[in-house]
Amino acid sequence: MSVQGDPPPGRYTLESVAADQEGNRLGAKRSVFVVVPGNGTVHLSEMALVRRLEKAQESPDLLDPLAIPSGRIVPTLLDSVPGGQGKMLSLYFVAYPDEGSAEKPRLVLDLLKDGKVLTRSIPELPAADVLGRIPFLANTPLDVVGAGQYEFRATLLHGESSARKSIFVDVE
Repeated sequence: MSVQGDPPPGRYTLESVAADQEGNRLGAKRSVFVVVPGNGTVHLSEMALVRRLEKAQESPDLLDPLAIPSGRIVPTLLDSVPGGQGKMLSLYFVAYPDEGSAEKPRLVLDLLKDGKVLTRSIPELPAADVLGRIPFLANTPLDVVGAGQYEFRATLLHGESSARKSIFVDVE
């Protein structure tokens, strides 16, 4: 199946299988993602679970989409994280505010379980970089959540426009 353009709003499940014929192994993965309708001229990139943050380089590459002022994001391909005392859910994404708006953009971060908001934060956003982007590393404590599937949702509000992205994560 091929899809051109954005799929219509809704919750989707993507199932994929890979075969390693030399190693005689198979792997399968099921991922859930949500497409929400956009409203205006602001955007959010897809979210990535963070494996680690590498040390910042002396002269970072401005075109590197994983470079942030404090270092370079190394994403993970896993969709699960360990939970419990002192554990964090670390996610990376890029906010694209409306360059024509004089208002300050707002970001709302929610952690949901079964569609119900468990935690909400509204962090202060830094100014956009020279390319008009706001790279953002979100760290959400997992102290108060049990094992299960959770939705992490980011909503960018700027002037009359808004954008929303979600990612589903299994907490072990």
